[in-house]
Amino acid sequence: MNIRFLIAALGVAGLVSCSGSDEKQVLVDACVNEGEATLEQCTCLADQAEAQLDDELFGAMVELASSGGENQAEIFEDMSPEQGMALMGFALAVASECEISM
Repeated sequence: MNIRFLIAALGVAGLVSCSGSDEKQVLVDACVNEGEATLEQCTCLADQAEAQLDDELFGAMVELASSGGENQAEIFEDMSPEQGMALMGFALAVASECEISM
């Protein structure tokens, strides 16, 4: 999986504040459809996102995945510096945890 997808999939803020199995499945599906990670790796990524990200970041990540990344620029512009740093830390940790090559 390339870093662009991982950051795009994770690099979102403040659009949706819900979480649960349906939202997690959106992340898994988007990741698998990217074609650079296995179902197991994508499920790991979604599980870790749900467990580690706050509802705001997790929900926004789902929004980006469900929109196909069309609103990516807007989302990054709306992100606070703190959210950006939290996201980068998460991206690095989840890549290692889920054995996703960047």
